[in-house]
Amino acid sequence: MQMMDDMELVQEYAKSSSEQAFATLVSRHINLVYSVALRQVGNTHQAQEIAQAVFIILARKAGNLRKGTVLPGWLFQTARLTAGNFLRGEIRRVQREQEAYMQATMQETEPEIWKQIAPLLDSAIADLGEKDRNAILLRFVEGKDLKEVGVALGASEDAAKMRVNRAVEKLRKIFAKRGVVLAGSVLVTAVAANSAQAAPAELAASITAVAALKGAAATTSTLALIKGTLKVMAWTKVKIAVGVGAAVLLATGGITVGLVKASQNGPPVAEIARKTQEKYASLASYRDTGTIQAGVNGQTMPTTTFNTKLGRPGYYRLEWEQSGKTGAVWSAGEGDYLLFSDKKYYQMRDSKTALSAATGVSSGATPVPQIFLNGKSDFLTILAKGKEVARKKDEAIGGVDCYVISCDMDALLGKAGVNASGINYTLWIGKADSLIHQQRQNMKDFQSNARTGGAGVSVKDYSSTVTYANIVTGEPVTKSDFIYNVPADVKLSASFP
Repeated sequence: MQMMDDMELVQEYAKSSSEQAFATLVSRHINLVYSVALRQVGNTHQAQEIAQAVFIILARKAGNLRKGTVLPGWLFQTARLTAGNFLRGEIRRVQREQEAYMQATMQETEPEIWKQIAPLLDSAIADLGEKDRNAILLRFVEGKDLKEVGVALGASEDAAKMRVNRAVEKLRKIFAKRGVVLAGSVLVTAVAANSAQAAPAELAASITAVAALKGAAATTSTLALIKGTLKVMAWTKVKIAVGVGAAVLLATGGITVGLVKASQNGPPVAEIARKTQEKYASLASYRDTGTIQAGVNGQTMPTTTFNTKLGRPGYYRLEWEQSGKTGAVWSAGEGDYLLFSDKKYYQMRDSKTALSAATGVSSGATPVPQIFLNGKSDFLTILAKGKEVARKKDEAIGGVDCYVISCDMDALLGKAGVNASGINYTLWIGKADSLIHQQRQNMKDFQSNARTGGAGVSVKDYSSTVTYANIVTGEPVTKSDFIYNVPADVKLSASFP
C-alpha cells in the first residue's frame, strides 16, 4: 500500500472503500490541507473543521477524479475554496474567534521574511497556472525531490527542474507586484521552511474515521460547509465550460461579433461586485491614504485628506483633516471611539454605529472600513444583483486599470422614501486587485423625508469624489497599530450628541 501513488490510492478507495488507502492519503497530505486552511482563517479549530471537510469532499469525489490529477494541487484548490466558503458564511464568527490566535501569533518571533510572505502566500500560489502551482506545492510545500515532482507531473527530472525554476520566478514576480521584493532563492527557502504547519496529532485519525464514510457522522456545520464548497466547485466548472465554448466559437468563426463585444465589455457587473465584496472580506489587513473633493451648489469645498488602517478581527483607525480641523474613528479591540475637533471624543456602541456617525464629519471617508469590517456593502449588494447599473468605459486611476460601474439611484432611493432626481453613484474597481480605487456621488436634487432637529435634508447640487491611493494589503499588523493617541486636552464625553 505504501508504494502506491496518490491516484492509485484514490482509485483503490473509490473501488473498494478501503479505509487503509484513504488513511494513507490523509497522512500524506493532512499538513498541506491544514496549513492552507490555517493561513486563511487564522484559527486552529476552524482549520481542523475545514481540513475535515476537504477530505470528505475527496472521499465523495474520488470516483470522478481523472487519472492524471496531481492530488496536492487538487487538495490545495479545494482547501482554498472551502476556506473561502467558510469565511463568506461565517465572517462575523471568524472575526471574534480569530482574536485569541492572532494575539498569540503576533508575539511569536517568526523570521521577518516569513511575516511578509505568509499573508500573501496562498493567493499568490493560486494566481499561478495549474502546472506551475503544482510544481511549487510538490517541491517546496510537500518537500518532494525533483524526480518525484517529475513523476507527479508526467515529466522527466530535468523538465521538472525547469518547470520549478520558471514557477519560482513567476511566484517571485507576483510577490514583487504586491510590494514584497525578494530573491527567488530567499522566497522558496522561507516557503519550504515555514509553509507546512504540523496538524494536531489526533486530526488525521479523526478525519479518516469521518471522511471515509463520506461525512455520514460529520457535524451539521461541517456538512453545511461541504455543501457550500461543492456548489462553488460546480459553478467553477460551469464557468470553465462557458469559457471553453466561447473559445471554440471564436476558433470556428461562429457568432464572432457577439463574442468580441462581450470580451470588450469584460465581466458582468454582478461578478465584479461579488468579487470586490469577497476580496475585502478575505483581507487580513488593509491601509491607504486618500482625498475627498466635494462641491455643493456650485461651490467647491476644501479638500479632505484621510488615512485608513484596518485589521482582523475588528481593528480599525481612520483619521481625516479638512482646513486644519481633524477627526478620527478607531478601535483597538477595547471599544469603538469617535473624535471631533471640539475637545471631546465619544465611545460608540459598535463599529457600525461609529463609522456611520463618522461618515458626515469625515466628508464620506468611511465606505472601505465599512466593507472590510461588515463583510458587505449595501451598494455593492445592489450591483451584485445587476439592477439599474451600467458599465462605463474602463479608466486608470493612479496607474491602476479599473472597471467603471455606474448606477442611477433615483428609483432605488424613491422606494426608500427619498425624493430624488439625478442621483448617480460610480465606482472605479481595479481589474487585477478587485479593490475600490475611486468612487463618485452626484446629486442634482435630493430631499429626504428623514428629519434631524425638526428639518428635512435638502440638497440641490452636490458631488463628491473619493480617491484611494497607496493601498497596501496583507501586511502584518498588531493591536498597537490601531491605538489612537488622544490629545491630553481632549476629554471623553459621557454621551454622543
